[in-house]
Amino acid sequence: MMIGFTVMGSQHHMYCVPFVLEMYKEAGLFDPIASSIRATEFTVKDAYLVRFFENNSSRLPKWCNDADTVKLPNCQIRGKYRLELPVYNVLDPYPNMNERTFENPD
Repeated sequence: MMIGFTVMGSQHHMYCVPFVLEMYKEAGLFDPIASSIRATEFTVKDAYLVRFFENNSSRLPKWCNDADTVKLPNCQIRGKYRLELPVYNVLDPYPNMNERTFENPD
């Protein structure tokens, strides 16, 4: 899904995962290595592998899993279907994380 937004009169488009990762960067979650992180290089799986999330389910708000018969390690806020993440919150961020494309050195 692509998100469109306007910044100072210019229209910008970004896919959801890079948009979320850019918000993480702006919030300081990647500090002090934020300048080496390219949000556009992350996949959906990469985004939930990063160790940014609460790992103690007892500290999640009570409403997170109240209506669900299966207690997830994460908090799914909305949705008809359960989102199961096989490996979740396991990877500490590192410089140049998930870089898969290379710039042409000319």
